[in-house]
Amino acid sequence: MLRHRHSQKSVTRSRDTSIHSANEMKHEAHGTQQPRHIDKIGEGASTAQRSDSLVQPINQRFHKSHPYQAMILAAGRGDRMRPLTDAMPKPLLKVGDYALIEYQIMALARAGFYDVVINHAYLGEMIEQALGDGSCYGVNIRYSPEKTVLETAGGIANAMPLLTPSGDLPFLVVNADIYCAFDYAALLPAMVAMQGDPQKLAYLVLVDNPAHHADGDFALEQGQVMLDGDPKLTFSGIGIYQPPLFNDVQPGVAVKLSGLLKQAMQAGKVWGEHFQGTWIDIGTPERLAALDRQLKLQSKT
Repeated sequence: MLRHRHSQKSVTRSRDTSIHSANEMKHEAHGTQQPRHIDKIGEGASTAQRSDSLVQPINQRFHKSHPYQAMILAAGRGDRMRPLTDAMPKPLLKVGDYALIEYQIMALARAGFYDVVINHAYLGEMIEQALGDGSCYGVNIRYSPEKTVLETAGGIANAMPLLTPSGDLPFLVVNADIYCAFDYAALLPAMVAMQGDPQKLAYLVLVDNPAHHADGDFALEQGQVMLDGDPKLTFSGIGIYQPPLFNDVQPGVAVKLSGLLKQAMQAGKVWGEHFQGTWIDIGTPERLAALDRQLKLQSKT
């Protein structure tokens, strides 16, 4: 098992008591109970039984870390996934061998993002119980609970004390409900270039337009993301952001990310790239089932 570069004693409680580590919450609510791995929808199996298979590829590939942190957005209700999400938060829905959010955690760990923040609202306690403190994935997970859904920008602003305690580092944010082959380590040069540059507030990964979103979102011209242009591409839900992008977001207020990005684009401060590999937005039960069949078929070949 990959040993996290921080010991458990190094995980400190945030001054904001609404944001806390999974390890702290679990000790308070469940004593020394181990985190649980999602094996079937609605069921769990001890991570100790599967942790070696989860973290072995991570341990083989990466040996060094970097100062940047990542956030996984997991607070959505998942209304389009009903009835699957009536009793299970969408990020814990299983596809192939793992829950959706597990694929993101493992991908981040492979890229050296060992400090991961996860926000949650709907059935959030199930997410914390399933993932625990992240040690079985080789990462340190801290949680940012939301009493009411704060939308993307509001959720990021709420988690800001965890994402960049110094207030001057860019951070990576990814959606929990996507499946992709993107290598997050490829974003590290962009993060280094953005750091301290007021002309680079955001860096977005754009993808080819899926059939259900044929019109796309933004244009990409010479590395700059723009509101207008042809052709338009789809925002993947993968982005790097600078803290100043969220300066005007009031704590506890629901704010969508799209408005902040559009304002920054008009000022010429959003950059990005076009990823043409595997990327799937798991937005409906049909897409989830189709991906599950695909992954199971691949595992047999």
